[in-house]
Amino acid sequence: MWIYAAFVLYSLSLSSGINGQSVVCPDDVTMTVTSVQDEVAVSWADPTPDGTPLMMESSRTNGSMFGVGRHAVLYTVDYTGGVSVMCFFYVIITADDGRAGPNINRCPTSRTPQTYEAFNNVNCSLPYDPPFVSQTMVTFTSTHTPQDTFEVGTYHVVYTFTNVQGFVSECVIPITVTRKCVSCFHCNKCRPNIID
Repeated sequence: MWIYAAFVLYSLSLSSGINGQSVVCPDDVTMTVTSVQDEVAVSWADPTPDGTPLMMESSRTNGSMFGVGRHAVLYTVDYTGGVSVMCFFYVIITADDGRAGPNINRCPTSRTPQTYEAFNNVNCSLPYDPPFVSQTMVTFTSTHTPQDTFEVGTYHVVYTFTNVQGFVSECVIPITVTRKCVSCFHCNKCRPNIID
């Protein structure tokens, strides 16, 4: 396998709900630790949601400790009517002595979810291309795998890679599944919405 590492900073991550609600996540946060530090406390600006949501939850606590590597911070904002919108950003911790998490290949650069259409009330089995690393002695976990079944909604598929030193790099694949009601013989599976 091949290595391709791209830790790109973005100005924002924007996610929109099916009824027009949206939430804007903060910029990626990059910090550097010294050779005598294993982790550092990281704070960020809270996301900016539309209107008044019922609840806003984060996968990590603002101000918590992060070790060397790239870490995904996911936000979910709930509105009335069962509408939820999500956004994410990365906390990237570098070390001045060269310590680093695994280099990830095939991690999406876009923060906009890839949209898939589900036909005839069939939930989606999505053949997305998973990220990978080429280094040895790296383990990974993921919240989903290719060909998992997805109901209508928006998802953050998270892959977490850990090297033998214990340093972590995470990759988020944003996916949205919508329902399209049509009457045709072959429309019984999901397809990418190429407009999005």
